[in-house]
Amino acid sequence: MAAGPDGVLWLAYRGGFGSFDGTQGTPYFEGDPAAGLWFSSVDIAPDGTVWYADPEGVHTLSIP
Repeated sequence: MAAGPDGVLWLAYRGGFGSFDGTQGTPYFEGDPAAGLWFSSVDIAPDGTVWYADPEGVHTLSIP
């Protein structure tokens, strides 16, 4: 878990990755944990960039 500068809580969990703003949760990725989709960590940079790790490496999240 990590909290962004805007107060949004970000979660990386077995089979998914998403955020919670205090009233609503938003999944960004959801998959089948049995298929190897594991999100191991999430962190937020001071500028608000969301970084997360999965079996393929470390990535940043682009939100349209």
